[in-house]
This record gives sequence, structure tokens and C-alpha cells, in this order.
Amino acid sequence: MSTQPTIHIFYIPGLGDNYDRYRKSVIRSWRKSSTQATLIPMSWRDRDETYEQKLRRIQSEIRKSSAERIVLVGESAGGAMAVNEGLRSGTKVDKVITLCGKNIRADRLAPSLALRNPAFKDALIASDRAVALMDANKDGRRFSVFYSPFDPMIWLKDTKLPGATMLKLPTSGHFFSIVFAITVLKRRIVKEAYLDR
Repeated sequence: MSTQPTIHIFYIPGLGDNYDRYRKSVIRSWRKSSTQATLIPMSWRDRDETYEQKLRRIQSEIRKSSAERIVLVGESAGGAMAVNEGLRSGTKVDKVITLCGKNIRADRLAPSLALRNPAFKDALIASDRAVALMDANKDGRRFSVFYSPFDPMIWLKDTKLPGATMLKLPTSGHFFSIVFAITVLKRRIVKEAYLDR
């Protein structure tokens, strides 16, 4: 007889769809008897799939879960997607964790990146709107932001959220910090998923 997981962590990857099979194998190692972990592919390279379609995929996966607690982990570009769903009215999401997340500031997205990834740009625009209405005391407590102090891709002001718990990674660089976080710090991330602040 299998028991239902207490917590379900949904991992929302950043750009670089070709790394999803590696991400999946790492995320699988986060599972414990009371924890389920699932990667939700974003298919960022599919320029025909809109931001809204990607967000509906996340919502569909959340609806399928019978876990008591739902946690979103958004990596890099996936941070904006996680923030949007976490702030949506009526969401079932209990906690949002971002890893080197480009959570806000659509105005600072490189034009070439916006052109190649229109859904990412739309996710940032939606995130900027949602975060502008965010209550730092009420909403901020549900957010934890892991960031690298030396990330050439994501500036601190592009990842910081009002009232969120800010957790500095001991690493430099964007890609290396993400890999370090999901492998070496996996227990810390899973522990953070259980914490209420």
C-alpha cells in the first residue's frame, strides 16, 4: 500500500531545454517517503507556445497532485513562472523557491533573448505586475530566493522579491550555481520546501 506524499515539489526549469533529462535525474533524487518531486518541462525553445500555455501546464500538474503541500522551485527563467503561479489568486501553492531566478524586471531582458524566448518575456511582464501588488508581510513569507552574489546572468535586483527569505549561495556564476544548488544543496532546498516563515 503506497502512501500519499506530504509534499510535492514541482521543478520549473530555465532556458536550455536540452538539459531537462539531466535535471530530471537530479530532481528524482530529491524524493523521500514524504516528498515527491516532478520536473515540469517548459519547452522554452518552442516559440509558438505562449506564456499562458506554459502556465496552464504548471496549473494542470498542480491539480493532479494529492499532496498536502505544493511547492514550486523555479530555476533561472523558471523563477518568473513560479512567482506568477505562487502569487495567483486562488492558487494551491504553499511555497515558492527560486534558484538563480530571473524573477522580475522585464525591462532588463536583453532584446535578443526576448526575441528568441517570447514566452519568457511575457512571464517577466506578468511577474512584474504581480510582484508590484505583492504584500511583503503576507505573501513574502512564502518565498525563498537562492542567489549567487556573482552571477553575470542574473543581477540581485532582478531576483529579489519583497519580504522573501534571501539565501546566498557560496558559488559564482549562473550555470555552476544552479548545478551546485540542485546537487550539493539538494537537502537544503528540500528542507526549505518544508519551512513556514
